[in-house]
Amino acid sequence: MSIILLAYFIRFLPSVSATLQDAAPEKEGSFLADYAKRMKWEPEQLEKKLHWLIEQRIDQDGDLKLSEYEMRNWMQKAYHDNLEKRTTAQFFECNKKKDHDLSLDEYRACLYSQPDAPDISETADSRMVARWRQADDDGNDKLSLEEFGVFFAPSEASNQKMHGLLVDEYIEDRDSDGDAHLTLQEVIAFESGAEDKIREWFTNTDENQDGQLSHPEIEHDMFSSSTSEAIDKEINLILEGADTDKDRLISYEEMLANLQVFMGTQVLQKGTILLRTHDEL
Repeated sequence: MSIILLAYFIRFLPSVSATLQDAAPEKEGSFLADYAKRMKWEPEQLEKKLHWLIEQRIDQDGDLKLSEYEMRNWMQKAYHDNLEKRTTAQFFECNKKKDHDLSLDEYRACLYSQPDAPDISETADSRMVARWRQADDDGNDKLSLEEFGVFFAPSEASNQKMHGLLVDEYIEDRDSDGDAHLTLQEVIAFESGAEDKIREWFTNTDENQDGQLSHPEIEHDMFSSSTSEAIDKEINLILEGADTDKDRLISYEEMLANLQVFMGTQVLQKGTILLRTHDEL
């Protein structure tokens, strides 16, 4: 999956590039002490939290070192657990009757009644309806919790027709001449970011090299990989920033000494995991 499309779909996973760039090579462990102070914890309390997290939740072979395999498993679990939690919370927040199904009218009323709800354009609303109908597997105009999960996170669903809708939306946003294909200039005009990266992505995605991107080519680029690509990128950045002995394992001591590297990643879920109790984990 390209960097452009990865950003379009996987918004939950934070980038750690800025974290690595901002990490000051100051006195070893100073970030840990400063973070503990901000959280009104003793440094020893934070160290115990991290030790328990590694020993009881991430480390699978008992060596108190995190391998790429162990970090990947933990991060994938964290991603999907978070997604399930947000999906369930949204479903029951909007399901005022607390029954097994949620109607589109109920969801609309819930969505538009939020204090910070943005103005919904006609295009956005019609796309929402199309996604809703595609997720409605049994055709009763209501969504079960499972069906709502497909609607809420369509790029994560295995529903091929839903994938097709997402590609349609992607093309419509950029297709200035309405020919259902994307030229390089159409993509450049819409996207932000370095033009050389966009050109590189376009060339790699244009499988038949005809100078335009078709629906199948874009769909292949969007869904040929999954969130694992973003996770692998984070793991590589962690190893680059914290694996001081270059054994491709992260020891407990390396995590403590380079805690700033982990705070923006799904290993520590952007730091939020440290606020949970053992029972919540």
